[in-house]
Amino acid sequence: MFADKKTLKPAIRFKEFTNAWEQRRFNELLIKIVDKGYPHMPTLTASVTGDVFRRIDTGYSVSVSNASLMNYVRVLKNYFILHLSSFRSGLAFSDFDGITSPAYLVLRLIGQNVHNPKYWKHFFRTETFIKSLVPFTYGLRVGKTINLDELNGIEIVDLIEWLLQ
Repeated sequence: MFADKKTLKPAIRFKEFTNAWEQRRFNELLIKIVDKGYPHMPTLTASVTGDVFRRIDTGYSVSVSNASLMNYVRVLKNYFILHLSSFRSGLAFSDFDGITSPAYLVLRLIGQNVHNPKYWKHFFRTETFIKSLVPFTYGLRVGKTINLDELNGIEIVDLIEWLLQ
């Protein structure tokens, strides 16, 4: 994509764009949200397909105490969830407001007025992005853990270049 590694201007671009691309790290795009104490909100679950569902709509019933629900993390529409199947399906995207298990990491776009959540929904579900999670994936069981601290260091521009190769 770039003519060489020394320049931040791509070899091919629209003539209207003359400035160098800004390189952003994962943690400059998404911020971790830990907002607890909303037991009255609907419980959400991230699926292996990368979708987020209201648990009541899945037909799957789990009995959780009100005290436990106090520890669930609030998710708002257009938030992302790093879940135990992210190594298979990418980041889950929520179309709902609700709460989810504290086992999941809830992420929000920084500068929501600047970034289009639907674009990033697609990007975080691409096969190449999912493959890029491998170096940050740990565990032997089906639900593997992704190390967010290590993932935060990945440069999005480098990832896009890697995606295009």
